[in-house]
Amino acid sequence: MLWLRSQRRCHRPHRQIVRPEPRQAAEKLASDFGLDPDKPPANAIALPPPKRGLTDEQWADIAYCLRVLTDYLDLLHDWQERYKPATPEEPHDPRFEEALHTTETVEHLTDCVAFGTPQQKADAAAQLLSGSYLLMLEERTDRLALAKCA
Repeated sequence: MLWLRSQRRCHRPHRQIVRPEPRQAAEKLASDFGLDPDKPPANAIALPPPKRGLTDEQWADIAYCLRVLTDYLDLLHDWQERYKPATPEEPHDPRFEEALHTTETVEHLTDCVAFGTPQQKADAAAQLLSGSYLLMLEERTDRLALAKCA
């Protein structure tokens, strides 16, 4: 019985799948849809050329902004922990207050420069470099780093 089951086979004729050449397939599709391969459709629009990537100078600006912002952000996080008052009645250290007031803003600016498309990053960096805020942050962190070393 086992031998008979293994000998049974389905003897149906198999269809052969015909695969046309890619060029023939494209010509068939063009003729089916009434397209002329030599003439574009009347309502076709030309796509603009793809935008080029960022220049080396733009990437350097992004890296510079990220370095300044993350250095200051590290300093703010350190101040939040180091100068946190032990009790609510204890007076607040000015560095603790500065950390509380500016951490969210600096985190937002860092996110703008760190994430997004390359063009968005470059735009955010250019905007930061056009003002004096980034220079002020860099001078402040440099001055504090020098005071810490002395």
